[in-house]
Amino acid sequence: AKKPVTVKFQRLALFGYFGLLILMPLWMFVLAPREGHSDAFLFLVYVLPLLLPLKGILQDKTYTYAWANFIVMFYFIHGFTLLW
Repeated sequence: AKKPVTVKFQRLALFGYFGLLILMPLWMFVLAPREGHSDAFLFLVYVLPLLLPLKGILQDKTYTYAWANFIVMFYFIHGFTLLW
């Protein structure tokens, strides 16, 4: 059985992951579409990397949560770069 604090952080990770997985296509294609790039290119660069850990996260593999963080860091850095 998982400790309650582990379950809390796992739910937070799932909320963040699926939130980003929903937000990125919405942002790129609906809310603020970019000119000059094809939809396929935007999908490959911004959405496809988020799909790589999906299977392991749905199967609740701890190792996947660890390495998926490296993918999410690109979005984190990109967001702060845009804010700067």
